[in-house]
Amino acid sequence: TTSTILLLVRVHYYYAGGDSALSLTIRRTVGESNTDVYSDSTAYAYYGESGATNRRGEVSLNYKDSPSTTSAITYQIRARKNSGTVYLNENSIGSVTAFEIGA
Repeated sequence: TTSTILLLVRVHYYYAGGDSALSLTIRRTVGESNTDVYSDSTAYAYYGESGATNRRGEVSLNYKDSPSTTSAITYQIRARKNSGTVYLNENSIGSVTAFEIGA
């Protein structure tokens, strides 16, 4: 319960439509409980390009989580746009690597 989890995330994205804003969230699931442990609402400034449409790109981020559990953990990467559609990891080219760091 005292270990931390280091997540190394690499996400490829494609978004359609005129809205260029994109935000990422990391969701942790333990049993039936979901918790958004990382949510980057400021990502709009980083991942978007003013006036861009139909863009592809890559985002990498590192996150250190302290789940305080001995149960199995599932992490999910989620994306959000104000309007239009965003697709993650076309052709399975993204990755999430998790390292457990002992106490």
